[in-house]
Amino acid sequence: MATPKPTIILVHGAWHSPEHFQPLEKALHSNGYRTVSPWLPSMHYARLNVPPVSSIDDDVSAVRQTILSELDTRPDTDVVLLAHSYGTAPAGSATEGLDKSSRTQTGHHSNGVTALLIISGLLAPAGISLLDWGGGQVPPTMVLSSMPSPVDPTKEIKLCSPVPDPGPVALFYHDLAERDAPAAQRYASLCTPQVWVAHRTPLPFTPWTPAAWLQSGLEVFYLVCEDDKALPAPFQRLMIQAVDKEVAAAREDAGTAAGNEAPERKIRVTSINSGHCPFLSLVEETVLWVRRCCGEEDV
Repeated sequence: MATPKPTIILVHGAWHSPEHFQPLEKALHSNGYRTVSPWLPSMHYARLNVPPVSSIDDDVSAVRQTILSELDTRPDTDVVLLAHSYGTAPAGSATEGLDKSSRTQTGHHSNGVTALLIISGLLAPAGISLLDWGGGQVPPTMVLSSMPSPVDPTKEIKLCSPVPDPGPVALFYHDLAERDAPAAQRYASLCTPQVWVAHRTPLPFTPWTPAAWLQSGLEVFYLVCEDDKALPAPFQRLMIQAVDKEVAAAREDAGTAAGNEAPERKIRVTSINSGHCPFLSLVEETVLWVRRCCGEEDV
């Protein structure tokens, strides 16, 4: 019997939502994939009827619960995570102990997370916040604001949003706007402020740190967006190179200490001539990349 195609869990970035993934999900469904896209509470706490988040851990928990639900209800089906931009941080953290190799070693599970697909994502290490990892300064693409807490109106919560100039269309969807300006404006209108504390609290775990990655069988793929105005391609490549360099050094040290060669781990990189959101501007090309990452060889 043929191996079932994995379920793809799509994790949106800052200010975005599962609605931004709808064109990609529709295309994946037509190619036989089941998809799930959780709403991250750091942006969508009101929709989820929960208090504003107190740390990035709330986003991590939302992704992890989605993964576990899929693994438990479909024990013969693996999971592939696809994460965009900020979403890479909670998605990566959520994989702790859930990769297929780790679950198989326990002797209790036959399925697990087999791959992490990253689109223009942030490769911060565990134990540090995204803010501190970025030098402690608010990124130039963001602006901060405050609002009364819906839980206690006498207190304020800080929010971050895309800077109004040049704005989300120019930052995220400029290439889509060149072909379909109304669509770009519609997706910009769906953007939602994010609770700032998600960027100020440390990541609990990241699968691309050497100690974690050398112990797991997780495959990591990265789609570099060459015309990205929000996270420039040269910076994307610097992050990838830094991770690969650290992992290669740790792999060599581990092999020397053990007297044998540790398994190779390297981010598999593909580039695409798109802005920050190729799943909106280049849907067909993005789907082909996803299918190849999931093991389809003849596409």
